[in-house]
Formats: sequence, C-alpha cells, structure tokens
Amino acid sequence: MSTANEQPEPVKPSATRRSPRGESRRALILDAAAEEFAAHGYHGASIAAIAEKAGISQSGVLHHFASKDILLDAVVQSRFGEDAAIVDRLGLGHASPFAGYDTLMSRNTDDRVWVQFLMVIMAEGLTENNPAHELIRVRYERVKERMKQRLLAHAGDEFDVAPNLDRGDLVVLFLAVLDGLQLQWLYDDSVDMRRVVRLMVELVTSYTQPLDPPE
Repeated sequence: MSTANEQPEPVKPSATRRSPRGESRRALILDAAAEEFAAHGYHGASIAAIAEKAGISQSGVLHHFASKDILLDAVVQSRFGEDAAIVDRLGLGHASPFAGYDTLMSRNTDDRVWVQFLMVIMAEGLTENNPAHELIRVRYERVKERMKQRLLAHAGDEFDVAPNLDRGDLVVLFLAVLDGLQLQWLYDDSVDMRRVVRLMVELVTSYTQPLDPPE
C-alpha cells in the first residue's frame, strides 16, 4: 500500500506548543515503535520494549502517546503524511497521473523497517478487533479517491486508448501492484521496486491519454 500511499487525517496536536526536545523524543519513539510493530506486530509489541529501544522510560513514552493504539495511529499518520507530500510535490504538472510513485518506492527501498511495518500491519488489520483495521481501510479509501481525482484531472471522463476503462478499476490495479511489489521485495530484495513502478506508471500513462474533443 505505499505505500504507499496519500493525505491522512493529521494527528491532533496537544494544547501546548512542543519544545524541540519534545519533538525529538516523539521522533525517537515513533521510530522505535515502527521497528517493534514491524518485528512483532501490534499485539506482540509492548510499550516496555518500545521505551527500551527509544532509550527512555515507559512513562516517558506514555507522556507523549497515552496508549499503544494512539502510538500505532501516530506512526501510520506520520509516514502516510510524508508519502503524500512526496507524491503531490513530484506529481505537479507531470504528464502522468501517477508520477512520483517510482520515487516513493525508491525511498522505501532505503527503509525496510517501514515496508515491513506496513505489510505486517495490513495483514494484522484483517484479524478481529485489531486497531489497524480502520487505519488501513481509511488509508485505502483516501488513496483511491485521490488517485481517481488525479486521473480525472489528467484525462477527463474518457480515455483515448481505452475509452471503456474504469478509473476505479485502474486505481485498484495500481495499488495492488504497489502493495504486492513491496511484499515480494521483503522476500527478495533484488526486486527493483522503482523500475517496476516506473514501468507501471508508463503503462497507465499510455492507457489514459485524454480523448480528443470532437471537432
């Protein structure tokens, strides 16, 4: 799912402005939490282990994030927000509706922890009463809607090469490639994610040229 992928609900800030030291500690906690969730899943990870990895006390972790659920949400929202900003910035004025996703996959290649975290949380979210379920469901909804809007802005309601192609189906296919590709890469890191996504972007672009207006 780079991942992937788009604009999440921001984590609500606290009533007081955070100090640079506080922001630094939050970042350490988020990184440690991502590692623990990636290695052990939501239920296997503990606040104690996250605190130890971050080098602070459990009460220090809970001062910034009141529960494990809130911490999981913060990890997801923080990274999805960064990913959305990258794709939006690189997609501005580009000829392809899905420009930027190859760069996103290149970034993920340098961050195995995040990719494993995402795959583990996505799988766990299918189990009963798992807090990741709603996070991932909402993530898919938002990413799909934003991708559909990018296709609409790129080519309107109909495509030249494939006029009957449904935008929603194309978006689902593209997301399936992104998520499946990252899963394959975790098992075989010789897979060139950026190259494969660039190929997919080129294919999408070739099938989504705007239909010429009638004369």
